[in-house]
Amino acid sequence: MVNGKEITIGAIIALFIGVIVVLAVLPEIGTQTAEMTTKNNVVNESIDISTARNASGGINITVSNFTIANVPTGWKISKCPITGTLWGNVTTDKTSGTDYTFYPVSGILQVLGSSTMDADHINSTFIDYAYCQDGYITSGSGRSMAGLIVLFSVLALVAFAIFFALKGWLE
Repeated sequence: MVNGKEITIGAIIALFIGVIVVLAVLPEIGTQTAEMTTKNNVVNESIDISTARNASGGINITVSNFTIANVPTGWKISKCPITGTLWGNVTTDKTSGTDYTFYPVSGILQVLGSSTMDADHINSTFIDYAYCQDGYITSGSGRSMAGLIVLFSVLALVAFAIFFALKGWLE
């Protein structure tokens, strides 16, 4: 008892239930906010380019286009094309683009005629890139505002706890 006032058992139970509910929901709020504000990174997606090899070991340019797994569609084509693209050979050494051209709007990796194909390898190419998933917020200010969702959720939990903790003293 403080100043002749006491917190009732009902207030303690309500506080406990409120805290448990908010703590159960808070991780999901954080996960959804992260999905809306960050791009997905793909590392070492394997693309088999052996079909681009012709009989003499050169490049058959009629079959030199290969598509990544997460091709941008709809709004992603203009508002969120593929970024951060690096590609490399079987040893996963990333290269700067003398043997390949990548088209971020269509998600196509094109093997150029200047590439050398090693007949002893399967010629897998590994590609790294970042793409937007459904629900990604393309506006920078929108992503900043989405980050506030978690902050306000935590503040609501604190306000809820303070309200019920002080309820007995305020009556």
